[in-house]
Amino acid sequence: MDWLSKGLDGLLQLWGRGKALLWALAVIFGAVFVILFVGAFLGIPTAATALESYGLWLVVGAVVLAILAAVKTIETHYRPPTVHLIPNNAQSLWTQSKQTDGRVTTQFSFRMQATNLTDTVIQLSEAHVSRPWTRARVLANVLITRNPNPNVNTFGHANPILPRAISEASCTIMLDRAIGRQGRPMTAVLKVSDQSGRWHKVKFRLIDPHGKPRR
Repeated sequence: MDWLSKGLDGLLQLWGRGKALLWALAVIFGAVFVILFVGAFLGIPTAATALESYGLWLVVGAVVLAILAAVKTIETHYRPPTVHLIPNNAQSLWTQSKQTDGRVTTQFSFRMQATNLTDTVIQLSEAHVSRPWTRARVLANVLITRNPNPNVNTFGHANPILPRAISEASCTIMLDRAIGRQGRPMTAVLKVSDQSGRWHKVKFRLIDPHGKPRR
């Protein structure tokens, strides 16, 4: 069983070196098998002999390495969420305003509940609208969170969310373009980043308090 122990040790070392090496080895094993198979099919004696001796091990090696590489890839890309955002649609809205120079701007006002899912302090640092998609220039972007002290009813950008705590947050974004049809409800998606660069999405169903299309 010494060969099995050495084989497991080898796989563990490969696992620790990352997904790129695992994928590369899986491709190499598969490529060698294909080369030997084609050579045997064309009647090359040395290829046929090598395929008979090593073909099964090459296939097993390629499959095992591919499985390990896939698992490693999934493990690398999956990270548990740090923040859970719940939209407060009743207090969220969007509206358009005509400026004195004739331009029409669109303003989004998002209200939400933010839950810190970690054992460390979280700070909401940045936000932008991903739906509806637009290239409009951002005139204002204000993201604020409630003070973690329950006795202090203030909001600010630097306020943290304590570990495993729930806080209120709001975001106001103004764009230098008319977006949507005024007076109609709009589905909007807000992307919010924490201080570590992790992005979190939350979907809103916004109303326009004006209630009538702009003429």
